[in-house]
Amino acid sequence: MARSAAEMELGKVDISSFCSPYSTREVSLKAEDFNKLLKLANYNIMNNENMILQALRTAVARKKQATSQPVSQAQPSA
Repeated sequence: MARSAAEMELGKVDISSFCSPYSTREVSLKAEDFNKLLKLANYNIMNNENMILQALRTAVARKKQATSQPVSQAQPSA
């Protein structure tokens, strides 16, 4: 799906530098930074809803298939 320049800019989140408010070493966020990440996560979920649902359906189908097979034919889990 094509994204606008504004959407691309909002998606630029630096998580690698030590000074970033989004660093994985940061335990708490300012309200503004939290809201920005929340909006980005919501956008990503809504934008990829069909792919997420398909992945869930595939996982459920595989689980059902694995539980319906006799133990000797079941695939070993990783």
